[in-house]
Parts: sequence; structure tokens; C-alpha cells
Amino acid sequence: MVCINTNYTKFQFKHFVSIPSSDCVIATAQDERSRIKLFLIINGNGPIYTRNGIKDTWDQLDSVTDHTVRKLVQDALGDKAIPHYSTDSLSVLN
Repeated sequence: MVCINTNYTKFQFKHFVSIPSSDCVIATAQDERSRIKLFLIINGNGPIYTRNGIKDTWDQLDSVTDHTVRKLVQDALGDKAIPHYSTDSLSVLN
């Protein structure tokens, strides 16, 4: 389990969906108030976006938060306890 602690909020990743055709990953996390957080992670050095349900937008993370989240996502992707799916033939990666 990997938790993110940014802006005084803790997140626990729940699952990942890789989208190879778009070279990105969608990650879901849950905060300490059981609210779901969605992240759209562009692979490589691309940006990371988080879903803002109130504004109905995808907001790009600032560079410091992006770096922190990207590192934690990489660590979490190696955690076999977190489900990881792929749209490539709709497979389960772990």
C-alpha cells in the first residue's frame, strides 16, 4: 500500500488502469474522508492531472506535487496488492 501525503491530505491508491494506446494511466485513490481522487498520469515526462468534480475539469498538478505523485505512483505500480488493469485486450496486470 502506498499513501500520498500532500496538502495535509493522505491518499491510498485503490487501482490503476493503463491505457497503452494513449500512453497514460488512470489512478484512483481514496483520502482519509473516503473521498475518491482520480489522477490522469501521462507516461514519461508528461503532466499529471487530477479530476475536479466541482468544476467538472481536469486540473494539472504543479511541478512539486507532480514530482511527488509521479514517484509515489511508480512505487505503487510495483505493489502487487493494488489491482492494475489494462485496456490492451482488457487484461489484469496483477
